[in-house]
This record gives sequence, C-alpha cells and structure tokens, in this order.
Amino acid sequence: MNTIDYETKLIEILKACGRLAIAYSGGTDSTLLAATTNKVLGRDNVLLVHIDSPLLPEAERAFAEEWADREGCNLLKVHLNPLENEQIRKNDEQRCYYCKKHVMGIVIKEAALRGISTVADGTNTDDFSDYRPGMKASDELGIRHPFVEAGMGKKAIRALAEKYNLPNWNNPAAACLASRIPYHTELDADILKMIDSAESFLFSLGFRGSRIRYLNGRAKIETSVNDIVDVAAMRVEIIQGIKNCGFKGVLLDLEGYRQGSLNEDIKTN
Repeated sequence: MNTIDYETKLIEILKACGRLAIAYSGGTDSTLLAATTNKVLGRDNVLLVHIDSPLLPEAERAFAEEWADREGCNLLKVHLNPLENEQIRKNDEQRCYYCKKHVMGIVIKEAALRGISTVADGTNTDDFSDYRPGMKASDELGIRHPFVEAGMGKKAIRALAEKYNLPNWNNPAAACLASRIPYHTELDADILKMIDSAESFLFSLGFRGSRIRYLNGRAKIETSVNDIVDVAAMRVEIIQGIKNCGFKGVLLDLEGYRQGSLNEDIKTN
C-alpha cells in the first residue's frame, strides 16, 4: 500500500474508537498516532498520557511536552519511577513484561477515571522483529495497536508523519533507556542518567541514533557503520566527553548499531 492507503485505513480504525487514550512518549510513532487521532476524533475525545520516568530519554520527554502544548493536546503527565518495582529493577529477561504491565496499567487507570475505556499505543509491525515481552503484557491488558491493525511498519509511519509535517518524523528511534543495560545488571537511576547524557553528547556531535551500552561501568558505543571511522577519528574528544558523563572507559563496537543487540543471545537460543 502507499501512504494514502495506509492513512485511509488508519483513519477508519480510529473513527471506530470513539474516545481514546494514547500512551504518548514523544517518539515518532506515538506522536503520529496522537496527531492522527486528534484530527479524526477531535482533541476533546483524545487523552495523551505521558509517563515521565527515569527510563525515558530527556530529549523525548522535552519534545513530548513541547509538542503537546503547541498543538493544544489534552495531555496528562504522570510521574512514575518503575525502579521502585523490584521485578523491574532486577532487570531479568522479563523486565519489559513487568514494566509494560506496570506502566500501561496506570495509563488504563487514568483513562478510566476520565471515562475512557480504550487505550492505544504506537506499536507497529516492525516491533515484532525484536524480542519484546512487553507485547504480551499489552495484549493481556487489551491495549489497541492501531498501526499494527493498519499493517503499518516504521517506513509507513515515517512517510505519513512527514506528510503531516511532524517535527520528529525522521528522528532516530529512542527506545527505553533500560535497553542499554545487560540483563541481570540491576537498573539504577544514576546509570540511566549517564547513558542518556552520553547519547545526547554523541547526538550533539552529529552521530544521530547512536547507542551507549553499559558494560560494568564502561560505555560501549554502537553507531552507524558509516560513522565508525568518524567516531574513531574523534576518539580523544569522544572519550573525554563520555567519561565526563561518569563512565570509566569507552569501547567502540565495530559491528555498528543493531536494534536490540542485547537481545541477540535470547533470539538465537
């Protein structure tokens, strides 16, 4: 299908929702879902629930609030610290399941308090290519996935977001900061801040979409294979900048960025 076909299908799905609450992070997916739903249902029938937690990159948090305010959206900001939940904090292979269950349970509760029974998120068809136990939690809670229902993957979402002139249509995927930390390494707010700061530093140097994986106090950089030579050429500046974020050493992954690289052992077993 082309962009118009996807848009038509998505609008058809959203029209049938009546009133809708959206788990809104500020990423491209949830922003497009929010923009389209506002257009189809009207802002009074749409509640954006933004979970402000240590697991969310600061840049995404700031964008979420700025865009929602500028567009006159009905935004509910909920402060939450998932690290208070031991099942999440211990960071085993089911962390994403426990976290999604916890977070989306709160979104459902807040929506219900405002008379909204349907909750949706920005999950798309490409998300099924990675190990994501949080999908099971969403299904158990009855979360709607309009993009999946419309058969839309990331390419289709970006194309429609560009058509709508969304400012983040081509932003690199941000993802939960916990995804940078190996399983069975306990999640810690200070470590999450270090990772976020280091990734923001790389972004400021022009290395968009790079990841910092936490390895026992050291930062492992995953960047586009096309940027590896440039990162190496700036090694002195990059090492100093990342150490200033609190890391004690810096490594460079020559395989480059891979989505969900810390899940590779799980996916191959």
